Amino acid sequence: LAALSQQEKERIDSEQTLHCLFCKKVATTKRKVLLNHMNEEHAFNLGLPDNLVYVDKFLKILKDKLERFICLYCERTFRDLTTLKDHMRKKRHRKINANNKEYDRFYIINYLDPGKGWKNIQEEVQNQDESDTDDSEEEWSDQLVHQDANVSCLFCSFTCQLNGITTHLKSHHNFDIYGLEKQFGLNIYEQIKLINYFRLKKNENICGFCSNRYNNIEELSSHTNDAHLVCGQISTKILLPDKESWNQSLYLFPVVEDDPLLCILEDESSDLISS
Repeated sequence: LAALSQQEKERIDSEQTLHCLFCKKVATTKRKVLLNHMNEEHAFNLGLPDNLVYVDKFLKILKDKLERFICLYCERTFRDLTTLKDHMRKKRHRKINANNKEYDRFYIINYLDPGKGWKNIQEEVQNQDESDTDDSEEEWSDQLVHQDANVSCLFCSFTCQLNGITTHLKSHHNFDIYGLEKQFGLNIYEQIKLINYFRLKKNENICGFCSNRYNNIEELSSHTNDAHLVCGQISTKILLPDKESWNQSLYLFPVVEDDPLLCILEDESSDLISS
């Protein structure tokens, strides 16, 4: 079969230049090296290299989709690469759509055993990945959100796990981090800026709402709650600080390294262009 001859050629051929789909790595050795890199460094698994054929064409198709901001799994189109990467990270869509017949020709099993098909192999690979407990998985240089990671409050010295901090923010400070888009119409970038702005001001003992400076975090927290977060009046909608004070590019940079709060922000409604 022509497919088998092509596969054998690709196994021994080491004179080509291939680019990783997710970073700047360039492979100038065998194709297997690049495929293993994407699996190990980006948790993107196309299956065993020995099960693939016409690899160069396969990668080109995937690359073209990413350049058109198309998710490789759900195949929806997004407005830019940053939004697409964020979507694939949050939704765990770092895989291809097993129902897409366009990919059949790139799996040697379709030439040898049409009754089984590559979809079955891909599902077996995905099941193996889901049962793997290795915590070293990375996605486009982003860390997975760990629910047991300690997170500090935006307005006081309280620290606890992620689920607890979102509850604390809402019950103690009348601040619903999940409602930033719905209540205030903030897109994902504005939400990130606002969170980083509050963190930086807290570190400086400065009120993020009125810019008053306090001697310590306790004084700052008491003032913020009483004067700006209308605590004790949960039904009352808070007013955010003047947008000009926090909607600046400098606040796109995290104040807390790998801040879990930034990883749970949502902006699905405005990110999607088409289904």
